[in-house]
Amino acid sequence: MAMALIPVASAADLERQAKERSEELQQETYIIELAAHARTRWEVAKRGKSDLEERMLQCVRQRNGDYDPDVESEIASQGGSGIFVQLTSVKCRAATSWLRDTLLGSGSDKPWSMDSSPIPELPEEITQGLEAKLTEELMQAMQATGAMPTEEDLESIAKKMQDEAMELNREEAEKRVDRMERKMEDQLLEGGWYEALNEFIEDIVTFPYAVLKGPVKRRRKVMKWEDNKLVPTDVIRNEWERVDPFNLYWAPWAWDVNDGFVIERHRMTADSLQSLIGVPGYNEDAIRTVLSEFTSGGLDEWLWLDSARATAEGKQTSEAVNTTDLIDAIQLWDSISGKTLVEWGVPEEDIEDQSLNYPCEVWLIGTTVIRAVLNYDPLGRKPYYLTSYEAKPGSVAGKGVGDLCRD
Repeated sequence: MAMALIPVASAADLERQAKERSEELQQETYIIELAAHARTRWEVAKRGKSDLEERMLQCVRQRNGDYDPDVESEIASQGGSGIFVQLTSVKCRAATSWLRDTLLGSGSDKPWSMDSSPIPELPEEITQGLEAKLTEELMQAMQATGAMPTEEDLESIAKKMQDEAMELNREEAEKRVDRMERKMEDQLLEGGWYEALNEFIEDIVTFPYAVLKGPVKRRRKVMKWEDNKLVPTDVIRNEWERVDPFNLYWAPWAWDVNDGFVIERHRMTADSLQSLIGVPGYNEDAIRTVLSEFTSGGLDEWLWLDSARATAEGKQTSEAVNTTDLIDAIQLWDSISGKTLVEWGVPEEDIEDQSLNYPCEVWLIGTTVIRAVLNYDPLGRKPYYLTSYEAKPGSVAGKGVGDLCRD
């Protein structure tokens, strides 16, 4: 009987080991406090958005040609007609068409471009080259005259060199901008930016606001050439997506998404959660634990809104809400004091001043934290871009076409 020289762990053993490591981590005091903080923010955000959610449901019914339940009941009690004149739908389609023509164009048109600054900064290699050329011209002038150039000669040479430098710098800047523009267009195309923008346009005419998100790092399988054949390969790439307006929450006191905490509620399939394994910043053991618990249920954040929305959209309420195919995750973007972050386990060398606040990102599923990192954006911005068809100063949400058409 052959004996295995290398011990091989079964899938069940690997799953059990990952779960044990995850449970040990989740019992750490700082993780428990972090989860409690995210849960508190979630409750505050839900309460703060309740009135706006009612208005958003009105927008859905209005565009679909349905009366609000209270209005429908009142009409029925008076024996009135239930016919809904769908003027809002007509206005929304017209606005969508105008925006698509303007923003998406046709053919090779794109809704953005890049240009260099009128006075671009000189790259170091060009500056060094110009200094060497100026020295060479001074030496040539001294050899030709046998004397040191006068102040007037030096000033003339300096002005000439400045003009040459400006022209060379402008040409170099245009070349670099052209290369960067092509690279960005390729990234946007592969990252789904145009599809996200198309969906964003539908939202902006329907709801009080619409949201684009990106870049978001995702692990995807793509086909790549290796040894003259196409093979599936895992890559991590930047992607852009439309965020469902119903799933974005913010601090009740904020007037902009970057002025307070923001929470995105994710309704994820097992496959989409699995795609986060291997992405920097996500805890693989915690994700595997969530996936193993997924079939037992209890990983959803059911809201009254889910049922009301399913009804407004004409879906079967029980199938749309009571499903075991989705996992609910809360993604919190918040600013937290450096002292608190150090207490929660962030290395002290990553916190320059513990008295200051630092932007962070936390993912919570049930009671399990699967990600807790400092915000990767160098300026601390959140990856959400939100606007309204008609903006309202001092408020995150404005008005959509449905709001403007409402009685």
